[in-house]
Amino acid sequence: MRKILLVLMMVLNVFLINWSFVIAEEEAQPAKVNVPAYVISEADYKGAINGDIVLINADFKIDIMHEHAINIPLFSKEVAIVKKNLPKGVLLIQSQDRYELFLPGKGSYSVQMQFTALVEQKSDRKILKIGINPASVSKLSLLFAGTDLDIQTLSSISAQIKPKGKETEFTAFLGASKSIEVSWFAKPTALAKAELLFNSENNSLINIAPGLVRTKTFLNYKIIQGRLSRFSVSLPQDVNLLTVRGENLKNWNVRKEKNKQLLDLELTKEANDSYQLVLETEEIKDKIESIYNYTVPDIVSLNTQRESGNFAVMIKDDLKIRSIYKSAGLSQLDVSDLPQQLKKEAQEENNISLAYRFLRQEKELAVTIEKIEPEINVRNNLFLEIQEETMKLIAQVDYTILKAGVFNFKLNLPVGMDVTGVSGNDIENWKAAVVKGQDNREVQELQVQLRSKAIGEYSLKVELEKPVKNILDDIVMPEINVAGANKVTGYVGVGCDSSIRLKTKQRNKLTEVGLNELIGAPQGLKTQPILAYKYLIQPYELLLAAEKVDSRVMSDELSDIEGISQVDVKELPQDKMTGIDIPVLHALQYVRYPYNIMLNIKKHEDVSVLVAVVESATINTVLGQDGQVIVSAVYQIKNRSKQYLDLILPKDAAIWSTFVDGKPVKPAKTEDGKVLLPLVKYEEKDKSFPVEIIYETKRSKMFAFGAIGVSAPAFDIPLTNVVWNIYLPYEFNYHGFGGNMQRGMQLAPQSYGEGSSSTVRLGTDLSESPAPSLAPQEEAVSRRLESAKKSKVMVESKLRSDEIGDYEADRYKGDYNAPANMVGGEKELSKDQSFFSNISSQVARYNQQVEMPKKQEVQQGRQKGVLPIHVTIPTGGRLFTFSKLISREPLKIHVFYTKKSGKMFMILMIIVIAFLISKRGSLLAIFRGNRT
Repeated sequence: MRKILLVLMMVLNVFLINWSFVIAEEEAQPAKVNVPAYVISEADYKGAINGDIVLINADFKIDIMHEHAINIPLFSKEVAIVKKNLPKGVLLIQSQDRYELFLPGKGSYSVQMQFTALVEQKSDRKILKIGINPASVSKLSLLFAGTDLDIQTLSSISAQIKPKGKETEFTAFLGASKSIEVSWFAKPTALAKAELLFNSENNSLINIAPGLVRTKTFLNYKIIQGRLSRFSVSLPQDVNLLTVRGENLKNWNVRKEKNKQLLDLELTKEANDSYQLVLETEEIKDKIESIYNYTVPDIVSLNTQRESGNFAVMIKDDLKIRSIYKSAGLSQLDVSDLPQQLKKEAQEENNISLAYRFLRQEKELAVTIEKIEPEINVRNNLFLEIQEETMKLIAQVDYTILKAGVFNFKLNLPVGMDVTGVSGNDIENWKAAVVKGQDNREVQELQVQLRSKAIGEYSLKVELEKPVKNILDDIVMPEINVAGANKVTGYVGVGCDSSIRLKTKQRNKLTEVGLNELIGAPQGLKTQPILAYKYLIQPYELLLAAEKVDSRVMSDELSDIEGISQVDVKELPQDKMTGIDIPVLHALQYVRYPYNIMLNIKKHEDVSVLVAVVESATINTVLGQDGQVIVSAVYQIKNRSKQYLDLILPKDAAIWSTFVDGKPVKPAKTEDGKVLLPLVKYEEKDKSFPVEIIYETKRSKMFAFGAIGVSAPAFDIPLTNVVWNIYLPYEFNYHGFGGNMQRGMQLAPQSYGEGSSSTVRLGTDLSESPAPSLAPQEEAVSRRLESAKKSKVMVESKLRSDEIGDYEADRYKGDYNAPANMVGGEKELSKDQSFFSNISSQVARYNQQVEMPKKQEVQQGRQKGVLPIHVTIPTGGRLFTFSKLISREPLKIHVFYTKKSGKMFMILMIIVIAFLISKRGSLLAIFRGNRT
């Protein structure tokens, strides 16, 4: 056992000896050290704070330990690099959120940079915060404007603040801090006593247009120290100051000093933090060549510690910036980086052509401006119409305007032709005058001015006329030249009446073409072109020969033909028939020349036809018990050439309103008492238009019984499809209608309006026709009928074979349920006068409003020489309807009446008269006996 223990102890001893040697060897080996890739040994930041911006110069000393290239982060992305001084091979790059240095490899590097950053305002303190890369030794030196400041830092280990004249110097060692963070504010006691120190940011929007440059400048003042109450701004000498705007602005004055203008301003209330002033100026550029240099006006805020700002330049559509002529103290920006106030003033960023930033007062910007000349292509189609005594020329000028718009058109017209019309969209005015052209020859110059700029497609129509002394003289085709056009092409069409034959005598630079190539002739020509030409360049020459031929002749037969054979008209070549609008009577084909054709010619006399007709008429006549008559008539007329419509009205008729084709017109009166209404003319076959006239007249007052006679306006043209509605007072019974109208027939409803045409149908039962629109009096009665229905008032009614309903209340079926009217029937409502408003009194009240002494016509609503107003006449009483299919004579209706309350009196009168008639012989004998 002892031997075993001894052996184990010897083995353990050997193990411990070997283990001690291993530990000794490990402790003897050197420890491993992690070597950094780079070291920023020194970082020195020196800066000055001016208002809301800090400008800092930074010096770095950097050591690279490895052989390979490396990127080193420097600043956060909120700073803007202004200048840099980098060793060879070193690059400054931007990552997503910071600036970095690219260093090529092992070595020591010295880097200098200048950058700016914004100062934030939080509550009453200003804060500067910049992210940096820690350095072994970091030093920060800042210079603040003003004294007696409360300056604090969160990123430094030690800091020192000391005044330096009118400024305060701040020095701090940052240690291993990853940011520069400083806050400060001016103490209240110091602010009140401090000298005024302020900065200015001037943002200008320059709008360059032909002949005028407008500039709007925003001067944003930031007060560092003191209070702002008086300050000045320098302006260029050649600008006009239009607007000065700012809060609490008490007074401003402009004075000249050497080669500039000084604007002095005074505030009613001192500003101690910030202030904004807005100036608007303009420069007149009357004589601008196609290319010129323009210097942006330099507007300077005087007595500032620091001035910075932005320029934004806008160019109108027909100008462009050719190049930057001069640029000093400026750095170009992307438009999106401009201040919001400039982008808002420009409305859209796309409107701004150039954007610049400046950081000091000494700056200059000049640009080369070039006018964009419009490219104008013209298709000028001329249409010449030749008649025995006059010659008419119409030019249809179709412009295609590219690149830039135009406000004016200029055309050279032939001398001796009078301009009768110029038409086109948005024309302000036009003027034609005879001037001397380039070759010292007289030309008639037409200038057309537009209200707005024209670009793209534009059409101009010019009409000219001149008398023809001798139609047999050669006719020179007048020429119209379009000034300022890059290219002019077009067609020429020549037409004449049937008594003239034309042929081409001489032409130059013109090609004769078929009529099918000619664009349709414009309105205003009486004849269609019979000759057509095409031209590609101007000037051209065209000489026409004319001869007179007998008009209105027709060929009855071919009496003798020789060397030629007759063929069917359908065998004529169709391509040669294009543009021929007269019927071809005979067709012949010849196979040899010469040939002989003899025609038997007969001249026929023209037959007159209708050129105007009244297609349909609706007449409404309202009679009052006191004798007043109001007539409203609407006539649907077709007219081709009639200038006026002649109306014959009663002598004492007073016209209220006249409308033609939906537009008010001025009526006129001839010496023989006829009323004239101007008509419109439509060439379309089915085009009709309404003519409306409203007038009033007087007749004798209605008594217990008597007779009534009414007449409608008389015409000088035929009337067709006439409907006449007559409203008679309710208090009477009517018997024995007579006249030249048919009773109880009504036309189908017509539609009147501008350019409308009506379809008529005669013989429609009155009860089937729709209710007319309610006049104000009718609406009142309708409402009362509805009230009567709700209160279950019984309405008595009776039918008569010779009358239509008293008021036709049953026609308005939506108002109360009553039996439908029947032709020749009458519906009589309750005689309770408290229920029904007296129609006659309604008319009387209406008449009272419009009736006035003739000596007070102007004061009471009537005046000569003005357009009338549209009037709706009052309608009420018993409605009687008459119609007539065709009439060429004045329309008249008469009727006998008796008062409802006087029936017994009438019966007694009839009995007495009958008795007297029966005793006529006895009465005569007694009368003769008394005489003897």
